[in-house]
Amino acid sequence: AVEDAARLAEDHETAVAEVEAVRAQGGPEEMERALHEHRNVSEEVADLEAAVAAATVRAPVAGMVLAAPEGAGGRGARDDGEADLSPGTKVGEGQVLMRIAEIGTLAVQGEVSEIEVGALGNGQAVEVTGNAFPGVTLAARLVQVAAHAEAGAGGARFTVRAEIESLDAAAREALRIGMSTETTIVVRDDPAVIVAPIEALRRHEGGYAVEVREGETATRLVPVETGATTAGGVEIVAGLEAGQTVVLP
Repeated sequence: AVEDAARLAEDHETAVAEVEAVRAQGGPEEMERALHEHRNVSEEVADLEAAVAAATVRAPVAGMVLAAPEGAGGRGARDDGEADLSPGTKVGEGQVLMRIAEIGTLAVQGEVSEIEVGALGNGQAVEVTGNAFPGVTLAARLVQVAAHAEAGAGGARFTVRAEIESLDAAAREALRIGMSTETTIVVRDDPAVIVAPIEALRRHEGGYAVEVREGETATRLVPVETGATTAGGVEIVAGLEAGQTVVLP
């Protein structure tokens, strides 16, 4: 009986210790540890779900697929530096796979001389033509004029950029990225301005004059006030009227 009582007392102590251990698991420290482990596991699950979702690469815009810039291949790149996109190839996080050219808005880029750049500014109208798309004239707007020059043949050159405003189906089908174009930038649009050929101007009393026909054979010298000079001639601000005939030397 004594041995049974001792054994029962020992079992009771063991049971009490187990109860205390279970109670300790519900204490503040154990709860904080369990919450921390839960957060870690939740973050791992979110990362795995994001990796699974990234298995399908989606471009932010619709457009034409172009090769990635040279040297941007990173892990899994070919010897030429471009990304290796063959099936089964592993790619790294943040690796540039390709470029997407958004053809909804096309731009034309070119260069102008230091003589021309002073007359240019954002918002000016631009007409775009090209031998590759004959008969098509595209309307564009100047959106960028370089603030500094680049050295080039014939002196300093400034980069300008114009965005084509709208494309119909025929133009979209004809245009290709990298085509050469001819652009005309409209620096001023005033149908009432009179423009005379530059060779018609003569030095006269500290200014300029042009020879105007009167009658069948007679002519007279008319002093004029000039404005802007363009490739098409010299603007005549005052001195001439529409309909008069200017005699060239």
